[in-house]
Amino acid sequence: MRRPSHYALALGLLALSGCYRYVPGSAADQAAGAEVRLELTPEGSQRLSSVIGADILSLTGRVVEASENELSMSVGRSMRRSGTEQSWTGERVSIPRDAIARTDRRTLDRKRTTLASVVAVLGAGLIGAILRAVSTDGNPGGGTTPPPPPA
Repeated sequence: MRRPSHYALALGLLALSGCYRYVPGSAADQAAGAEVRLELTPEGSQRLSSVIGADILSLTGRVVEASENELSMSVGRSMRRSGTEQSWTGERVSIPRDAIARTDRRTLDRKRTTLASVVAVLGAGLIGAILRAVSTDGNPGGGTTPPPPPA
């Protein structure tokens, strides 16, 4: 009875996992709901420094609202030009479109996700086989020594 629940758990974890990457996007990728990384122009970074901090290279998060002149974004992470990253908790920031140098969109990396899934399934199978071998302790009957017959 325990095996099906283990398999369901493993399949559920695989369904929730995935490898993602950022690829060059376009203005069309800046629609509400899109997961994006926006690289800022040096001037845009300077203009927004009172809101996002000094010397910010990029902001990563979800577009909340998009208009002709600006994007409103729920920010998850910022990166300074020095390379240091800062985590955010989804604060909403409005970014003028002329402050955006480049847009990258988040996309599922199918090849890496497939490879990671195969490795996870094989690893889980190997661990299960090892645990079964250790728990039986050399006894094919299930790992416990039967009690002696009554005298």
